[in-house]
Amino acid sequence: MSKFHDDSFEADDAIDIGLSREKLRALDADMFEKEVVSHDLIHEHLGLGDTCSAVVACLDPLLVAAYSFDLDCVVMLSFPNFLIDEYRLSVGSRLLTVNTYTTAHGYASDLTPGSDATGLFTGFFPIIAEFVSDDLPAIEARKIEIEEEDWRYVQALAAAYLDEHGKSYARNGHPYESELEVGEVRHSPVVILGTIVVTALAMCAAGGYVGNQWSKGNVWAITGGAIAGLAIGAWAGLLIVGWVFVGRIPERDGQSAQ
Repeated sequence: MSKFHDDSFEADDAIDIGLSREKLRALDADMFEKEVVSHDLIHEHLGLGDTCSAVVACLDPLLVAAYSFDLDCVVMLSFPNFLIDEYRLSVGSRLLTVNTYTTAHGYASDLTPGSDATGLFTGFFPIIAEFVSDDLPAIEARKIEIEEEDWRYVQALAAAYLDEHGKSYARNGHPYESELEVGEVRHSPVVILGTIVVTALAMCAAGGYVGNQWSKGNVWAITGGAIAGLAIGAWAGLLIVGWVFVGRIPERDGQSAQ
């Protein structure tokens, strides 16, 4: 039973690979220490996710196009240039992406689903396997299974993506960030909770003020106004969070490993 993913979906092309914490740390040591995304989640993702082709689309900067069969499109991922020498990369180099999917929202803004999209999902979370796993034999074996025609197709999608969007329109390819669409920001729980609390307190004060003005100082009216304001403020805070934040936060409860 998985801890982070929906067991009602099962990936057709999952492979048994795991997370190399050393490789993950090498991508960004500061982010690794903060563990913005659970390492256990990334490890589970690699073992349960759907595997698809990915190709190097550009070297300056280093961009990798990760394909999704279910969405029939690629998303562009940016990586630090030291990986070019580390993995002897060139334009067209073949890599493997491990994808999990979401149904939580409308299509991500940086995705253009193709004509063969299944329609089951609206976004995907790609992780490039070679950059975070030591299980290279299993990765290479899966890449051999992918048809030559499919590799050429993904290469063409990558070129079309660059023609349309340019080199600067790409997600951060780090596994802590690659689920976020271009321009999306991950908001911490502290920011979200703070928004609710501040809104509630502001409305509490406003309610108390109105109660005081209406009753000419009656303590029960002031208290009642403050309580009503607090309730309205908490409700308004939740609406703000839902509108501004939640709509932009990938919901792991909605992710499948399909």
